[in-house]
Amino acid sequence: MGSVSSYLRDVYHGIGGLLATILEGGESFKLALARIAAPRLPAPNPTTSFWQQQPPYPELVNIHSDQLPASTDIVIIGSGMSGASIAHTILNECRSMGISRQVVILEGRTTCSGATGRNGGHIKVAPVAEYAKLKKRFGAASAGKILAFYMKHLPFLLQLSKYEGLEKGEAREVKAVDAFTDPNVMRKAVEMLDVLRGDLPDIAEGIDVLDAEAIQDQFGFSSQFHGGMTYLSGAMWPYRFVTSTYASLLAKFPSELSIETGTMVHEIKVTIDSDTPFLLKTSRGDIKGAHVVHATDAFVANLVPGLVGKVFPVRGHMSAQRPGKSFPEYNGGVSWSLVGSKGYEYISQRPGLPDAVNGLGAEIMTGGGIFHGNGSGVDEVGQWGDDEIAHPIGSYLSGVLSVSFSSRFWGEDADRSTVKSMWTGSMGHTADMMPFIGRLSPSLTKRPVKTIQSSREVVDKGPGPSEWISTGFNGSGMVMTWLSGVATGLMVLGRENVKSEGQYWRPEGIVKDWLPDEFLCSPERVSRSSIYEFPKLV
Repeated sequence: MGSVSSYLRDVYHGIGGLLATILEGGESFKLALARIAAPRLPAPNPTTSFWQQQPPYPELVNIHSDQLPASTDIVIIGSGMSGASIAHTILNECRSMGISRQVVILEGRTTCSGATGRNGGHIKVAPVAEYAKLKKRFGAASAGKILAFYMKHLPFLLQLSKYEGLEKGEAREVKAVDAFTDPNVMRKAVEMLDVLRGDLPDIAEGIDVLDAEAIQDQFGFSSQFHGGMTYLSGAMWPYRFVTSTYASLLAKFPSELSIETGTMVHEIKVTIDSDTPFLLKTSRGDIKGAHVVHATDAFVANLVPGLVGKVFPVRGHMSAQRPGKSFPEYNGGVSWSLVGSKGYEYISQRPGLPDAVNGLGAEIMTGGGIFHGNGSGVDEVGQWGDDEIAHPIGSYLSGVLSVSFSSRFWGEDADRSTVKSMWTGSMGHTADMMPFIGRLSPSLTKRPVKTIQSSREVVDKGPGPSEWISTGFNGSGMVMTWLSGVATGLMVLGRENVKSEGQYWRPEGIVKDWLPDEFLCSPERVSRSSIYEFPKLV
């Protein structure tokens, strides 16, 4: 186990270090496994996320029809980033094809109330750490493709925001600053950067290394920090980005799209109807569909029995904090990570001045702290509820900023409380640390559909009725979810091998050109994946 822990810490990947701790954790690990094996639906009264306050489209918060539609072409379960991407892709692709499809999004709580509406707001991949980890596991070629997929998200989302007019989502480029509290981890990171420079010089070109004096002088870190790295990254207001997308889609496709909040799916059955064989039993009644897409991240195992123990939640903590009185005005242009020997804290700052517009502005969005919880973080694994805050983690996050930045840089605390809001969210993790994308085998759903060709399949020459998945983003969803959703949407339509012709809603080429094979959800891959086998995978 020591070699596993050492390697994971070397690449300073927080959840990797956490899993290594779990594997060494004895009784705590057993308790985590028991939680993982007993899926729960989302909590009815979650903590209040800052991102969901003052919604720009209040009419979307609890949107639903007077009566749930009896049937539809495509049911998407989940209204976060994945659900929005899948719906956006399907509706726009269908219009370009000259066909119409009815899409119904089912959401158990309010719109975008899950992980997307609770995350850190980063569109960030740490290329040095990610490439080292991926190369060791998959080899240089696959590592390069996976890293390229992650890095494709920032320019794609910026383009999409501009084209669709999603300015409320605040999608933007930022300078990422990774500051190291452990000199050994800093040294390892520099060694990994050398490897990246040799293998992928174009990516490594924009990464700068700062020594202790520079990281303290330029970015105001305290004397506890021994150096850092800077590179291009991104950030956004994820809830507003998603709800702005839905507002745009509802305006553009008023008769094709329906969003049904307060509609928890409890069960899925198969009927003898060859066109719409899936019967979803919800808290508001039944609805039938030809295709069902699972976009619920941590909660997918509630409806896909074969993924119990394969996809599980890790509860994350987030906060919105006021900057100190001397903190520079970055106008949302910088993000930070505080990297230690086990994990890291992730920090970004919204544009504007403190509390300048309707009490909002310049909030420092601070998350992490998982290793400061009870049981060295193991207690956060398998936590299905986002309705509680762990006291040790909340206390740590409340004070981490003023001790990480020097007193001259931070200054006095804000006149009102530093912490404006604190909340939790359940992040979906997979046992092999890669997301699950694509068609779900009946061996996983336990819902085989008769192979009689449906009338729609005859007309469209697309895939017959199926279940699909886009989930398990391992806490890094903002550089995985959108394009994973695009791939899933195209697969649902049977368009994954149709080359893009410059459409703004999909990348160039065909899906396999940019979607890593390692993401595909095959029964064989699911069968192989096990938290017990994690050290072998590493």
